[in-house]
Amino acid sequence: MDWTLGMDIPYYATVFGSLAAFLLMYRLLSPWILRRMFPSYYHTQPDSAKPQLHEATMAACSSIVVGIWACSVYFLNDNVKGNLIRYDAPSVRYNCAIFLGYAMADSSLMAIHPQTGGALYHIHHAVSLFVGYVGVFYSCFPYHTNLGMLMELSNPFLNLRYIHNYLEYPTKSLSYFWNGAAFLLTFFLVRVVSMGGYWYNMSLAAREDDFYQLKIPVYICYLGGGIVFSSLNAYWFSQLCKEAYKVLTAKKED
Repeated sequence: MDWTLGMDIPYYATVFGSLAAFLLMYRLLSPWILRRMFPSYYHTQPDSAKPQLHEATMAACSSIVVGIWACSVYFLNDNVKGNLIRYDAPSVRYNCAIFLGYAMADSSLMAIHPQTGGALYHIHHAVSLFVGYVGVFYSCFPYHTNLGMLMELSNPFLNLRYIHNYLEYPTKSLSYFWNGAAFLLTFFLVRVVSMGGYWYNMSLAAREDDFYQLKIPVYICYLGGGIVFSSLNAYWFSQLCKEAYKVLTAKKED
């Protein structure tokens, strides 16, 4: 067996273990959570509508695990420095393996339930699979990889908002309002502010000779992907701010 392949076996095991765990979560845990959080709303939904709700709940659980793990690495692991280029950081790679397993599970569910999501949703998952694979098996830019996983911290609030809207939950309820506020705040911190650190540390890494000797998938992931997500995050945040302004002005009028 190739030495590198042998060293990667625990990561492959984590990926496929994560895949199995999230499929089980979709099947068993998601319905249980929804029945307890929204009993009257969930039970009135037809069976054809429930796969999307189960997927959103599974996605929220994945984001909680991956996001909190990335947050702990960011604040507690001093070895994951911003200017590192080639560096094996198991704490980052295992978290990325969990994320990759989730992305594989979600992609499998989309194949079974094609009505889940639109074209952009499918493109997003294709990018997630690529980013997850590079993050696990290329051992480059651990700081930047961890920032990508840290962005997941805002997603549980997005998923809960999707569930609220899908169930036609009252938009003027306190839970709906505070979930939106939490989504706006976490989005700003982990998807807007974090990009400043991403590009600053990337500029430091670009001063090293090793930066220009990497494989093409690494450049696509960390430079191309960084540009795309920076642009999308800025656009999405501007839309969130516009919506927040509308909500606040409407409350004042009431």
